[in-house]
Amino acid sequence: MNGWSPNPNDDERFYELRMKFDFCAEPSAIMCRDANAPGVPFTTGPGLTCDVTDGLYCQADLRPYSLCKDYELKVKCCVLPPHCVTTLRPTTRPPTTTTPPPTTTTAPPTTTTPPPTTTTAPPTTTTAPPTTTTAPPTTTTAPPTTTTAPPTTTTAPPTTTTPQPTTTTPVPTTTTSYCPDVCSVATLPPLAIIALFKILGYYPTEIPVGMTFTVENCKTYTCTDCGVIIVDNPECPPIISGLCANGKVPLYFSDGCCVHYACGCECIGWGDPHYMGMDGGYFPFQGLGDFILSQSTADDLFRVIATNVDCAELPNANFFYHNSPYGPNDIVTCTAAITLEHGGHTFRVDRYLQVFIDGAPTGYGTFNVGGVKAIRQFGNPNVVFYIEAHGIFVQFSNLGYKVTIRIEPGDLAAYGIEGLCGTCNNNQSDDCLEINPEECACEYLIENGLATIEDCIETSPPPPNENCTDLVDVCDEYLSANPTLNSLLEECFKFVDPESFRRACRYDVAHCISECESIEAFVTTCFEESRRQDEPICIDWRIELPHCSLNCSESLIEKSCACERTCENPEGYCDDEDMIQDGCFCPDGFVLDNDQCVPEADCLHCVDDQGNIVPINSTWVPGGDSCQICTCRGPNYFTCEHVYCEPVEQPVCEGYCKVMRNVANFDPCCPEYECVCDIPCEHPDVPVCGYGYVPINVQDPDDCAPDYDCVCDVSTCDPNIPECNQFEELTITETDCCNIYSCVCVDCPPLPDITCEDGYEIIEVPFNFGCNCTTLECEPLPDYCIYIDTDFVDYLNSLGIPLPDDVSTEQTFYLPGDTWNAAFECLVCECLETVVEENHSHGGSLHEIECQPTQICDESCPLPCMEYQPSTIPGQCCGMCVRVPCCVVNPDGSETFHQVNETYGLPDDNCTVCQCYEMPAPPFGMPMVMDRCEPHICIPQDEIPYFCYHEPYSIETYYEGGPEGLCCERQRCTIRASPAEEVCQPHNFTDKLHYDEEGYDCESEEEVLHTYCEGQCTSQATVHTTEPFCPEGWHSEDGISCYKIIHEERDYLGAKDKCDELGGRLASFSNDEKEAYLRELLANYTGTMDLWVGLVLDHSTYYWTWTDGMETDLDTDWSTNPPMGDCGATTPSGYFDKKFCDGAMPFICERAPSTIVRDLCRCCTVSQYEEQHVAMTCATGHSFYFTHRIITDCICEEHFCEDEDYHVIEG
Repeated sequence: MNGWSPNPNDDERFYELRMKFDFCAEPSAIMCRDANAPGVPFTTGPGLTCDVTDGLYCQADLRPYSLCKDYELKVKCCVLPPHCVTTLRPTTRPPTTTTPPPTTTTAPPTTTTPPPTTTTAPPTTTTAPPTTTTAPPTTTTAPPTTTTAPPTTTTAPPTTTTPQPTTTTPVPTTTTSYCPDVCSVATLPPLAIIALFKILGYYPTEIPVGMTFTVENCKTYTCTDCGVIIVDNPECPPIISGLCANGKVPLYFSDGCCVHYACGCECIGWGDPHYMGMDGGYFPFQGLGDFILSQSTADDLFRVIATNVDCAELPNANFFYHNSPYGPNDIVTCTAAITLEHGGHTFRVDRYLQVFIDGAPTGYGTFNVGGVKAIRQFGNPNVVFYIEAHGIFVQFSNLGYKVTIRIEPGDLAAYGIEGLCGTCNNNQSDDCLEINPEECACEYLIENGLATIEDCIETSPPPPNENCTDLVDVCDEYLSANPTLNSLLEECFKFVDPESFRRACRYDVAHCISECESIEAFVTTCFEESRRQDEPICIDWRIELPHCSLNCSESLIEKSCACERTCENPEGYCDDEDMIQDGCFCPDGFVLDNDQCVPEADCLHCVDDQGNIVPINSTWVPGGDSCQICTCRGPNYFTCEHVYCEPVEQPVCEGYCKVMRNVANFDPCCPEYECVCDIPCEHPDVPVCGYGYVPINVQDPDDCAPDYDCVCDVSTCDPNIPECNQFEELTITETDCCNIYSCVCVDCPPLPDITCEDGYEIIEVPFNFGCNCTTLECEPLPDYCIYIDTDFVDYLNSLGIPLPDDVSTEQTFYLPGDTWNAAFECLVCECLETVVEENHSHGGSLHEIECQPTQICDESCPLPCMEYQPSTIPGQCCGMCVRVPCCVVNPDGSETFHQVNETYGLPDDNCTVCQCYEMPAPPFGMPMVMDRCEPHICIPQDEIPYFCYHEPYSIETYYEGGPEGLCCERQRCTIRASPAEEVCQPHNFTDKLHYDEEGYDCESEEEVLHTYCEGQCTSQATVHTTEPFCPEGWHSEDGISCYKIIHEERDYLGAKDKCDELGGRLASFSNDEKEAYLRELLANYTGTMDLWVGLVLDHSTYYWTWTDGMETDLDTDWSTNPPMGDCGATTPSGYFDKKFCDGAMPFICERAPSTIVRDLCRCCTVSQYEEQHVAMTCATGHSFYFTHRIITDCICEEHFCEDEDYHVIEG
């Protein structure tokens, strides 16, 4: 089971897994493993647990590199789960065949027989026999290798396991003696029950036959006949088996439905330089400058840039060359620096392992910036950059100048990766390879935007040197996969294929370049890969190759497979995760302290919190915490203990100048307290005592300051008794010390009950001064505002609008700060502090009044010929936009204003006549300007006499009526002007006469006269042959218009378009006669719906207008239905309604009648001719006379047109 992918922790505990899987409550055994490397033994460690009672949990921040792998587990259950029980309705599961992956065997010859694979379907009533598939043994024998010919490594490509077909598994139900029509859900897993709750809104106990639902894990459950639930599993795509193209173990993961796989990618570059691309292909590369090793293509997620220089410039140049015969112009390049770009930050490590973050140098340690963890350790020749959120690992070492880019399986493959390292798509065909060096050269990088001309200069290394070619066998000795040749590095071959490193080594040695760099690259790659698979291998290989020295500085020594000794870790103990393969360490007798090597003796102490040296077994009290004592137990190892005190009750110090302090010689951790006098101290003031009392000091010996009490002294009492007047009487108030005598008024009259007029206030004034009596009087207000609500009243009066009964026009007084509503609640006014008139006639000061509207009214009008009119309704504060009388909106949107008594027309309307006039003023009001528009009525014209349609008469069309005299179309009969003189006469030319006789051309012996008629005749005449008539299906009452009811239901615009197609318009019934005919027309209408007619609301005039231009009047028969829109319709009974235009209804169309006419034509034709006999001779020699006609006269002759005898003229 694998419930979740790491993010960054991997939580596979049982309570999480039960959300997706159904298994027993108490497993008896558990097995955990890496889902991407199932063959690698699993071990627990810091941050990783595998417990049969709880499951598996990985905590990333406690793991090496803060990484959790994708783990999976399986458990052993002693009780068979319910879904494995036989059901009533058996379903045979198709046999499943699992094909084992092919076995790859390298030299020496071996025989590999994979164990048989057995797959058995779960038991049902009809049990399918178990299907056993056993792969035959595969034997591969490789010829023995020699030192001159490296062994050949054969890598089996990944194989694909064919997915199991969709299986249908019945879910068990209870066995009964009848066939139920429901299915019990008692045996369904929890996810299925939850899915039913989401569908139904409650937890059911049974579902009906035929119900189908799908749960989140993509299984489909169907309730079938007799209460059997069938489970259908989805088809899944094939998955890879074996290794990825680069030799890595694929990562398998589930999306809830199916298992998928992904391959991690790793690019390694070393030496001068050699590369293994993301998908495992090997290739060399030579070039100076900066170029992109790898970057994401779909976004700016990351970019890794390599900087190549001449290897001779590097600090460890002697590491690469020995006995080199090359001259100064021979260049071999190495990677000297690596730059990582991510999240707007730049991380760079140079040839000296100095790390720069955004251009600033750093020291040793771990730095977290912008999601990147940069790690640099003292003595470790490797610097690591790690993007934890995306699993991107970049490492650079100045041992062999090796760079490693590793991308964990994940989403980056979907983003797309490009660069010199390849595409990371599990396919080597589109990567740089040794067989296609042109795709790895500088020119290719520049063309694909992976380098610039200035940053990538292609170099050519020197050819192999004959002085070194006999040394290449050392590469086969250490990097051959044949164990008979190598024993030192053999255990690495299960983690890393050495072939690419062996080929690179042979290439280098043949060019007199040391084998050390390729062996170094292979060993460190083995160390990193084995550690990633929890089987760390560290080999001290330099023992056999002492010339491959690290060239440590004089103060450091070279070590392999070790950890740095420090003051905190003087023994140098570390686990496999912290071990360094090769590095420079402090010499014996020294340890690392603050990035420096110091003698071990300097570590035999502790350092307290103040930086002081504390010998071993000595103690100190840390600053700021007197109740702790710390003891130095060993080198920089100390423990601190808390000192506990007995509880002590603190005294309460009362009285002036008395404070609490510690007793003498107190313990700072466990103090004791006492109350003492705070000397000097400010003494309290002597109190002021009441009548007859004097202050006395009653201080006790323990008091720190005087303490006063007030004591009665009768000698201070006043012996005089006051004399009272006629309005007073003497009263005696007895006290504990001196009696108090006073005169009290007893004869003051009660205050009067008075009311003051508006603008006055009630004040209390002295009265009967001997007894301090008062009375009430009215006096003018000292400060006030006077408001009279006349503005709105005057406006209504000017319009002749009567005022409501409760409107007051009297003045009202308000005090400064008062607010009130005015103008029928449309204004809020305030009496301000500002004085506008001192010594006002009313008395006092008159203040300013400020009024603001209670509503903000929009006084803009969006349409032309509209203006804002203030409200004339009491209580309605905002007015409205009304049409401006005598204003016309022109087609271009401009306005034209007409004067009083002016008559004018409307744009695009030849028949409507408008007049601007002034209405008389009402009493106490103003006169009003109004306009009135009426259509010009065209009087029907008498029928034109029939003779007007014949010569010499003609029919002339003209217009009259309306504002411009263009409203009514008229026709009149006139005598046609004398036609122009007809010119029709013979024309001739001279030429020989030709005649075709039986296919032979015959020609006249002499030229003859050829004639023809040509000239101008008068135009054709048109004759009316029928009276006007309506087409079939149309009806007419007056012979002027034809009407037809269209039963097709359309909205108003659709009905208008249909009438246009029929050559007419929506019908107009603009007068009483037409309305009467409408009712006759509707007498035969059997429908119940209203019908559209040619009536709309004109928004420019707000008049209802017919399609013939006429406006409705007071005589229009409107229905009593409430208005609902801007388009007109008629009810089946012939009354007009105002409807919304988007409703679909039948409609009535109107068109003019048709007329049939005949046409006559006049043509110039022959009237007289003469005959002439002409001698003709043919090509055959035959001769004869031909009768030739010569035209002597032509005339204009009239006849019916040949193409058309008559045609219909539509009205």
